[in-house]
Amino acid sequence: MFDGETVTDSNIIDALFENHVYDSQDFARDFFDNVLRELNRRSVCLGKAAVFERESSHLKPTKSWEDAPAYAFCLLISLAELYPAWAKKQLTNYSQQGELFELITEAALKDAFPGWEACRVGWAPGKPEKLQKVAETVAKCLRDSVLDVSKWADGAAQDAGLDIVLYRPFSDERCSLPAYLFQCASGAYENKFHTPNLGIWEKLVDFSSRPRKAFATPYTFDEKSFRINSNKVRGPLFDRYRLIVSSKEEKDWLPSPLSLKLSKWIKPKLSKLPRLTD
Repeated sequence: MFDGETVTDSNIIDALFENHVYDSQDFARDFFDNVLRELNRRSVCLGKAAVFERESSHLKPTKSWEDAPAYAFCLLISLAELYPAWAKKQLTNYSQQGELFELITEAALKDAFPGWEACRVGWAPGKPEKLQKVAETVAKCLRDSVLDVSKWADGAAQDAGLDIVLYRPFSDERCSLPAYLFQCASGAYENKFHTPNLGIWEKLVDFSSRPRKAFATPYTFDEKSFRINSNKVRGPLFDRYRLIVSSKEEKDWLPSPLSLKLSKWIKPKLSKLPRLTD
């Protein structure tokens, strides 16, 4: 996707063998067969939003990264585990990274849930509201009231693990709205599945109808891991594919200003991404 090149099965198998990833081409072929099965599964997950396709013995991109900046952003972040030295130099501004991922999630949710509202409430350097203000925003969205925040949070508290409120308003302006409280984890996510903690939030806002938790991440998982992690969230899990597939065409749901921001973030990092020939 990033280079815009079509590769053949033999290209990949030869590269695995020649770069001593596998000592036998047969083992390299077995590995690649497993990779193809996973790619086919992911292609089904993405549907019309897929960024690659397979023809005969070829893999080729169907979109350039410029045409799918939200997907490219999520994919680059996921490469940190494979290229730690690159990530250490290129993925250093976690606040900016987190804010961009929240914006992607917000736009994707608005597209996936017609008639619902998505409101970003998470703490950010350019929006450093304390927990009291965050709680007031949540209560206003859901037509509820704020409780005694100071009683249940210390002065350093920021957003109590809450980044986005997704809710369904009605014209009657009454409370008891369907709602989800989202954690958006663009970095290390393993220890965040329990957030936001509903037990804490029920001490901060007098919910007339108990919201549910939800979790968004730029990473993706195999089928078993997706099910296990969904159970940890105790609510809907939106991984990279579930976010990106929210629309038939990415440009339909991604606002132009956000697309430009993402491209500006991607270009310098992509230019430093290690290639097989490096």
